[in-house]
Amino acid sequence: LSHSTAAAIKTYVHFGKLDKFALQTATFVEKIDRLFDILNSRTLNTKHKWKKPLSLSCKDQFQFLEECETWIKGWKFRHVASKKEKTTLPFHQGLLQSMRAIRLSSLQLLDECHFRFVLTSRFNQDIVENWFSCVRQKGLNNDSRTSWEYESAGKALTINWMLTTASKQAN
Repeated sequence: LSHSTAAAIKTYVHFGKLDKFALQTATFVEKIDRLFDILNSRTLNTKHKWKKPLSLSCKDQFQFLEECETWIKGWKFRHVASKKEKTTLPFHQGLLQSMRAIRLSSLQLLDECHFRFVLTSRFNQDIVENWFSCVRQKGLNNDSRTSWEYESAGKALTINWMLTTASKQAN
């Protein structure tokens, strides 16, 4: 799902190697690629418009996220064998929730908390899983901790991280 894949499909259609209906696939791939770029910004300094961190000046990115929400809500899923149609699948709802959460959280951080920018990759599951694994390690892998124990472990981790220098090999 990349720009180069979409460009290749368009090229094949142009030279008659693929049917013109493949252009719909190219459009789908382009939109998903752009969406993933916006939802996975990692660095402050990039020339790629869609990979930039979100800021209040990123009107096109926020507009694209809203357009994608409408587009994705309209997806229908047809079973290949039975031809039965569904309007939603679990990944579908997860994608919509992720997009909405990142868009609204970023707007709140930028507008109300006065952040200069938001690196959207920090909302990804790997970062969250890393945090929870560190919290679990604080309690010898206690998965049934109380909210007070969780809060205490979170505070201890935060203080420890502030007091130590980051390792070059760590996430």
